[in-house]
Amino acid sequence: MQNLNKAPWKSIISTKALYASIIAKVCWSFNHAVIIDNGPSYLNKIAGFDMFRASVHIALVYLFTSAVFMTAGPLFTFLRPHFDLTRLRKCFQDIGKLLCRS
Repeated sequence: MQNLNKAPWKSIISTKALYASIIAKVCWSFNHAVIIDNGPSYLNKIAGFDMFRASVHIALVYLFTSAVFMTAGPLFTFLRPHFDLTRLRKCFQDIGKLLCRS
C-alpha cells in the first residue's frame, strides 16, 4: 500500500483545478436533480404534462447515460496507446457535445 504521507496533499488541496472540479460536479448534480428528476412533476402540475410519457423519457435518459459510462472508459483505455492524450480527450469531449445536442 502506498504511503499517504508522500503525496503532496498541500499542493493538491490548494489548486484551482480541484475547486473548479468540485464546483462543476455540484452544479451538474443540482442540474440533474432539478431538471431530470423534478422537471416532469413540475410540468405535470403546471401544464398537465403526461407523467407516463415523461417516465419513459427519463428511463431512456438513464439507460443512455449508463451505456455511455460503461463504454466510454474502456474505449478511451483501448485508444489511449494509439493517440495523443490531449487529442483523444478533445475528441471525446467533442463527441459528448454532439450527443448532448441531439
